[in-house]
This record gives sequence, structure tokens and C-alpha cells, in this order.
Amino acid sequence: MAKLIAFALVASLCLSMVLCNPLPEEVQEEGLVRQKRVTCDVLSFEAKGIAVNHSACALHCIALRKKGGSCQNGVCVCRN
Repeated sequence: MAKLIAFALVASLCLSMVLCNPLPEEVQEEGLVRQKRVTCDVLSFEAKGIAVNHSACALHCIALRKKGGSCQNGVCVCRN
């Protein structure tokens, strides 16, 4: 009985995956959207006296192998 239930579960999962796939003419390829202001808008906050404002931007720029960076008008600008 347990094998029958397991088989029915696997079969229903496979069937649902096949039915949920979009048709080839329905597939829409959209470009990747980059949010350039995330490090300066979302991550600029202060909690218990600790401000993250320009630190998140500087870390982002260092990860891009730049010398650092800061927020200017809500946009992270990296130094060369």
C-alpha cells in the first residue's frame, strides 16, 4: 500500500511539472534589471548609533576591485 501511495505521489508530481511548463511560443525572455541604488537607498540606515550609509557602497566597490566608493545623490559611485 505504501509503494502505491509513493508511486501515485511521484506520478502526480511529474504530471504537474509537465502541465506547468510554458509552451515555446509563450516563453518571454526579459532582460536582467539592475537596481543601481540598492546600496545607497535600501542599505542607508542607522541602528543604535551605527550608520551603514557609505560603508555598503564602499564594500560594493571593493568587491568590484575598485579603491572604494561613496553615495552621491542616492547612487553608489566607485573610485578608480
